[in-house]
Amino acid sequence: MTSEHEYPEQRLQAIADEEAGLARAALAGDREAFDLLYDRYLCRMAHVFRDLPDTEAQAKIWETLEQIFASLHHDDDGLPLAARAFRVAQASRGSSTRVPVFVRRRAETATERLRTER
Repeated sequence: MTSEHEYPEQRLQAIADEEAGLARAALAGDREAFDLLYDRYLCRMAHVFRDLPDTEAQAKIWETLEQIFASLHHDDDGLPLAARAFRVAQASRGSSTRVPVFVRRRAETATERLRTER
């Protein structure tokens, strides 16, 4: 018996596609879509900044979330939302913003799908 997303690559692509849809809905004013994205990325950013003191981590989390949601208005880098979020968080930490090759390949596929859907 096989599941709809048997392979991790397919599952990651499905998540990227879902988040792209949520981002489009959030931009169109769908509050529920925005809330879902916000909840997901709040948890992810809390994990990224977990080793910082609480007050510094909270400031970095809010700063990063603001930048992530501002980036929804201009999707010109071709990366899925998760990869852009990672890039913003790493830049906020002062770390390398290099995105792994496998993430970029998935991003290119997801971006191409979005362009053909428009």
